[in-house]
Amino acid sequence: MNGFSARTFTGVLVLADAISRAGATDPAAIRDALLETDIPGDKLIMPWDGVKFDQNTHQNVLGKGIICQIIDQEYRVVWPQNLATEEPIWPMPEWEERQAVKLPFSPAVRAGDYVFVSGQKGIRNPETGELIEGIVGQTRQCMENMNRALAAVGSSLDDVVKVTVFLGDVADYADMNEVYRSYFPKELPARSTAVTGLVIPNMLIEIDCIAYSPLP
Repeated sequence: MNGFSARTFTGVLVLADAISRAGATDPAAIRDALLETDIPGDKLIMPWDGVKFDQNTHQNVLGKGIICQIIDQEYRVVWPQNLATEEPIWPMPEWEERQAVKLPFSPAVRAGDYVFVSGQKGIRNPETGELIEGIVGQTRQCMENMNRALAAVGSSLDDVVKVTVFLGDVADYADMNEVYRSYFPKELPARSTAVTGLVIPNMLIEIDCIAYSPLP
């Protein structure tokens, strides 16, 4: 069970308790019962002191937050200490330092006359570190990143013969195509497109490619 399912389960538990105490399914009676809720923390699966709603704000005054931090591309609990799975990274490193962390793959690899480029993401501006929102901006940044990876091994987008696009949402297909097409004004490479889950939060698209770039 993760944090989302635990909160959902707790919500159902609190509502069931209120309905039981109300003795009816009348909405007004259930609301009144909810305002009288007083469930101790040892009866919950959430790490709270309990459930008790403020009469004015209707917020649970006994709830406690959990702080997560993305570490090694995964959400890790860093607070409270009794639930933490990792020590928090603080102060946060500068964007340039985070970019320098070595991931277990190469941006591009040349094998004779062929160049294989790893999946490129476009969620951040590499110069400012700012988050890029929307499929148009992320597709454009993916293509720019791919062009840089190719240039680093003496190739370019003109040499690309095969592309694979991974989309998080099929609704982004048309807008992605419009941006993608602008990067291949001459011959279009072969391409596959798949709609799938992506590994990084806020990531809408990932693109990799193969280029044929004969050595001199």
